[in-house]
Amino acid sequence: MHPFTKRTIQVSIALGAIVGLVGCGEENSDVQTAIPEYGLSSINGLSSINGLSSINGLSSINGLSSINGLATSGIKSASGLMTTAAGRMTVSYLVKCALPAGRSVVKQDQYGSSYTFSGSIGVAPGWETGSCSDLDCQGYMSACLMAHVNSTGFHVPLWLDGNAPNVGWGQDPSYPKQEGTFFGNIFVNPPQGYYCEGEGFSSNGVGVVAGRINGGGSTIYQNPFGYGIMCKNTSGAVPVYTGRSVPDGYSQLTSGHAWAHPITVWRGTTYSAQFSPDYRYQFYALSTRPNPMAMDVPNANSYAGANLDQLPLSSNSAGSYFKVLAGPSGTWTFRPAADTSKCVDVGSGGEWNTLMLQNCDGSADQQFTITPNGAYGTVFIKNVSSGRCMNTGSNTDAGAPTRIATCVGSTGSWQEFRVLGGY
Repeated sequence: MHPFTKRTIQVSIALGAIVGLVGCGEENSDVQTAIPEYGLSSINGLSSINGLSSINGLSSINGLSSINGLATSGIKSASGLMTTAAGRMTVSYLVKCALPAGRSVVKQDQYGSSYTFSGSIGVAPGWETGSCSDLDCQGYMSACLMAHVNSTGFHVPLWLDGNAPNVGWGQDPSYPKQEGTFFGNIFVNPPQGYYCEGEGFSSNGVGVVAGRINGGGSTIYQNPFGYGIMCKNTSGAVPVYTGRSVPDGYSQLTSGHAWAHPITVWRGTTYSAQFSPDYRYQFYALSTRPNPMAMDVPNANSYAGANLDQLPLSSNSAGSYFKVLAGPSGTWTFRPAADTSKCVDVGSGGEWNTLMLQNCDGSADQQFTITPNGAYGTVFIKNVSSGRCMNTGSNTDAGAPTRIATCVGSTGSWQEFRVLGGY
């Protein structure tokens, strides 16, 4: 798409981490008309690019070929990515990024079950039947995939800008925060996955918003200009303006050499949390950032009455993994991943009550609202029956209880949780 060509399609896609693969392997998507705009809206939620490591790029992933078309043997049925749920999630994003709406590919897993993967964005439409071995295809695909990685595993609505086919330039008032720009080539060995900061979140001093591509401690992605450095302050950056004081994005960034295929991401200030029933999630309070302490069920106990405590995230305790499943009226229940018949319960709901497990009974004692902090990629978790918030208090020692207490909002880092999601 030429710059300044007007878009009339808004893409509202139920990507990977939110809905997953439904029915007989057919992926759910929703493409609807909207007020004409430039740029393109999308939703991220890919917790990681399955098979991608700091050593090997996408072209090295078993079952994926950049030489052959996606509809032919570019993605092989019954092998590699198609043999696991996480791999099929990556396939869904590959197809969504590469192909435009209305195009799809059908692949089979190792058991012969067919999955339909639908296109949505269309930055590499030629990869449907041709190759993705040139820099244009690999550059735009790399930027698009990185723009959709979100280690929290829940919805973060995005607005995309770039020279990529079917994207274009422009801004939308629903997405006022320029998050960052993604560029590089993750098809090569080792992968080159880069980003630099936008102007929308730079004041919090944390780099790209927590929960994005560097939120899970990955060594694959990096800001080559330095921690927290904004794109506009880098040498060789070529901004693109469409009449506003802040650029829509950048058509070129220079790190080592000129990169001509960036995609810039904008975000809203607020959004609704949506979680995938297929993912497992871990939670730790911001107050424990120096040594993250995950909400945990000791020894992965699943008996009714087991209390919740905190253990170091680094211990990777089986008891720290939870399913977050939808309840009534936009609420959520927290269930041990090992036993989803049990739910996190507030008991009497009193101030500083320790959270515990009980048999799931559908009561408000087990229902929570989850409110994201759009400026930081974190969440506040409030119980419905008591009106109190999940809380770690000032005790950050291993084994300290996880409680509920009066909600204090953004002033209380002990009530503000980071989320890590994945299989």
